[in-house]
Amino acid sequence: TANRCEGIAWIGGCTDTNEFNFLAGKVMRSLGVCYLETQARV
Repeated sequence: TANRCEGIAWIGGCTDTNEFNFLAGKVMRSLGVCYLETQARV
């Protein structure tokens, strides 16, 4: 089975610290959230 949660998304902002975005991304991936987006990628 796949651990995916397609009903929730997370968007990181440029005002957040790098450490916060890293930790939040790890938490969201552990919950199975598929859609992660940050302004740093743009």
